[in-house]
Amino acid sequence: MADPKKKWAGRSPAPVNETTEDKLKRLASIRVSKALKAIALIGNLKSYKPTAEQTGQILDALVRQIESVRDQLKGGVRATGGFKL
Repeated sequence: MADPKKKWAGRSPAPVNETTEDKLKRLASIRVSKALKAIALIGNLKSYKPTAEQTGQILDALVRQIESVRDQLKGGVRATGGFKL
């Protein structure tokens, strides 16, 4: 079993008097940055010469997920989506 202490290695602890808004900003900054980097990696798939249809499927899946996140942030229901090419 993995050491749970390693999960937090190198991370700064949350400030003691952190407000809800400060926590939102801190977590959103971390999570959105990671998501943007992951999305940028999708661009590397161009070396595999995807067809127009495959490109459309990839972009449609990304748009659906972004719309789901938007709805979630507005108080909607969380939709978990899969992707298969």
